[in-house]
Amino acid sequence: MTTEPNLPKSIIWRERPFPNSNFLLLLGEQPSLIDSGFVAHAEHTAYLTREFTTRLSWVANTHWHSDHVGANAILQQAGAQIAGSHSDAESLFRTDPGCCVAEYLDQPVPRYTVDNPVGTGDRILLGDLQWEVLSVPGHTPGHLAFWNAEHRLAAVGDTVTAHDVGWVNVMREGTRALDAALDSLGRLQALDAQLLLPGHGPLVTDPSSAIDNAIGRLERQRTRIDLAVSHGAKRILAFALMIHGGMAASALDDYLTQCEWAQDAAAVVDKTVAEFSRDLVDSMLRGGGLTLRAGTLYAAASSSPVDPEVFDLPFPRAWPQHPGQENRTGDRRHDTKDDTNER
Repeated sequence: MTTEPNLPKSIIWRERPFPNSNFLLLLGEQPSLIDSGFVAHAEHTAYLTREFTTRLSWVANTHWHSDHVGANAILQQAGAQIAGSHSDAESLFRTDPGCCVAEYLDQPVPRYTVDNPVGTGDRILLGDLQWEVLSVPGHTPGHLAFWNAEHRLAAVGDTVTAHDVGWVNVMREGTRALDAALDSLGRLQALDAQLLLPGHGPLVTDPSSAIDNAIGRLERQRTRIDLAVSHGAKRILAFALMIHGGMAASALDDYLTQCEWAQDAAAVVDKTVAEFSRDLVDSMLRGGGLTLRAGTLYAAASSSPVDPEVFDLPFPRAWPQHPGQENRTGDRRHDTKDDTNER
C-alpha cells in the first residue's frame, strides 16, 4: 500500500470495499486516521495503521455511522484521541439510544467517546498538515469535512463520492435534511478543491463535476420525496445484506418488519412494510443492486466478510454511563420512538 501519486507523500490512501470506509492515514507530527472502518475489521485497521506508524495521535471522524467508527474503540484504548462533531460528542456522552444510528439501522458499533469536539472554523493538525473543520450536514446532522487549503484537498466522508451522493434520512428528518445537504454541497463547491478524499470509492479527481452531479441528484429528490426514500433504502438494505452475509429471501420480509428505517420509509411513501419491502427488492434485483442465488439475497457490490459475533455488541442504550453523567444530563434523552427493543 502506497500513497496515490497526486497526494502529498505524507498521506496514505487505500480504497476499501464495504462495509469499511476508505483507509486514510496522515503521517507526520501527529499521525492521524480519518475514519476507522467497520467493527468487524477493527483489528485489520489497526494492523494497517501499524504498518506506517507505531503511534496514532488522532482519529478524526467525518460522521458516526458504523462503517466510519468501527475501530474507534480499540484505537482509543491504544492511546488515540477521537475528534468528532459537537452534536455527536454530546449524544455519545449521554449514551442516547440514537447514537451512531446503530439501533435504527441495525448496525453494530463498539462504544467510544469523542475526546475533542470540533466544528466549523476549528483547525486541527492531522499528520503534518493543518486541516480546517467544515460542518457539512445532510448525510447525518453532525457530518464534518476536513479541508487543507495548502494542497486544496478535502476529506468529505459520505457527503459526495466520485459517482454518487450520500443518502439523506428523509424518513426521520424530512426535506430539511435535503436542504442541508444541498447547502453543504454548495459550500464544498465554493472551495474549488483539486481533489476530494471520499469515505467510499476512488479519489474524486474532478470535484466540480462530481459535486454538480450530486447537487442535481439531490434536487430531483427534493421535488420527489419517493426518490430520496428509495436512494436511502437501497443503500441501507445493501449494507445490511453485506454485513449479514446475505439473507434468505423468505426471511427478508420479517427482518424488514423489525427495522425502524423500513417502517419509516414505508410510511413516507404510504405503503405497508410488506409492500415497500417487495417493491424495494424487486427494484434492486432489476437494477442489479441485489442478486438472488439459491433462495438467498446478496448485495451485488463487493464486500469483505463479517464475523457474525459483532452482532453481540450492545446497542447504545445498553452502554454503561460515565461517572457523573446523570448529574450533568438529568433524564436521559431518547432519540428513538420505541425504547423497549433490545438486540
